[in-house]
Amino acid sequence: MSYQVKIEVFEGPFDLLLNLIMKHKLDIYDIPIAKITEEYLSYIEQMQVLDLEVASGFLLVASTLVEIKSATLIPGEEADFKESEISSDEAKQNLIARLVEYKKFKNASLGLAAKLESESRFYKREAGLEDRFLKLLPDFLEGVLLEDLVEFINNLLAKTDSVIIDTSHVIPAPISLKDVLLRMVDKFSRKRKQTFRELTVDCQNKGEIVAFFLIVLELYKGGFLKLSQAETFGEIKTEFCGAPEFELMEEVYGI
Repeated sequence: MSYQVKIEVFEGPFDLLLNLIMKHKLDIYDIPIAKITEEYLSYIEQMQVLDLEVASGFLLVASTLVEIKSATLIPGEEADFKESEISSDEAKQNLIARLVEYKKFKNASLGLAAKLESESRFYKREAGLEDRFLKLLPDFLEGVLLEDLVEFINNLLAKTDSVIIDTSHVIPAPISLKDVLLRMVDKFSRKRKQTFRELTVDCQNKGEIVAFFLIVLELYKGGFLKLSQAETFGEIKTEFCGAPEFELMEEVYGI
């Protein structure tokens, strides 16, 4: 048997607690324990008939509120909140955490209820078309067999023109910076001073030129190269000034 009350009925202890907080427009994270506890107990006292199974939840929250309130009234060092158990602050934080979770689910349930109410205004057509309308609609598949559909699809696919995509602008394979570095090392081993144009004279595409430029910047940053340019967009001159052990470059840069 459910309980009966003289005041507004709540769905559970956290529903009541949340209602009291919202009524006073309080911050859910800063509950005034004394005030809320008094109103909470006042509500329980107004219950006419208590279903023990239902009321136990209300009483449990009420006892927690009372103990937290008592602990906050004790001066000096905080007293033990139930020996060997959590402190009053921890109990309050746990209560708030559960209250926040309850509020999330309550808001979600209200949203679902509103959606259910709006969807209930729509009704689907249960009956089929009337005979007079059925006669107006021709049967497009009358006399059509599965084999006919297969043949139709094959004929349709056969008429589809093949699209030839120009791939001349696509680089066939990724450029290896390791290979570019080895080629540059070979060039500098034969001639220490070169222009960037001379370094890239045998490049096959723009991608290789970009790779050479990146390697030049890396060697310059590492102190292996000197760079000079007389004017903006002018010829870039390079001069190798690093150690003669070119094979160490690969190990230094890890490429």
